[in-house]
Amino acid sequence: MNINRAVIAGLAAAGIAAGGTAVAIPAAADTEIYYQGYGPYKVLRQGAKGNEVLALQWMLNCEDCFVVKKPPGHFGDKTVKSVQRFQVTHMNASESEADGNVGALTWYGLYRDRKPMVYKQRNDCIKGLQVLLNKWKYNGMLVVDGKFGKATRQKVLRFQQAHRLSPTGQVDAKTFQALIYTKA
Repeated sequence: MNINRAVIAGLAAAGIAAGGTAVAIPAAADTEIYYQGYGPYKVLRQGAKGNEVLALQWMLNCEDCFVVKKPPGHFGDKTVKSVQRFQVTHMNASESEADGNVGALTWYGLYRDRKPMVYKQRNDCIKGLQVLLNKWKYNGMLVVDGKFGKATRQKVLRFQQAHRLSPTGQVDAKTFQALIYTKA
């Protein structure tokens, strides 16, 4: 995103304050990995594949920015356009600022106004959560059905305990960030 340099400097400072190394980036791209003490986020761009891309696509479905029944898990042209739509409609970016990259600002934007994901909730965001949880082999593989049931809650609790997060069984912004960034 063509974010003003003050925001970039603030993000770099937040990254350093959070104990990470801030990387100098051009002001025209959302490729920063840190945002406001929530630790690092994985940066996704066109051509990327995998669980994080699939989770992103389910999250975009929640915001009516992607809307496909079976996201492909590949960051292609449709995903770029969907991210740009999200950046314009939910992050107040101008059309020229919306770059379609998914860095810390966009990941955070996907979660910032959302209440924690909780037991018995149903939607495409839960499908994204289930995809991210399935990177972790403990407690078996979850069916990606969009229902935050007992098995999903148990896997969230196990993930939180394994990553020194508060074991609430709910997915708040810190748990969401850890699911995106950590490798199984």
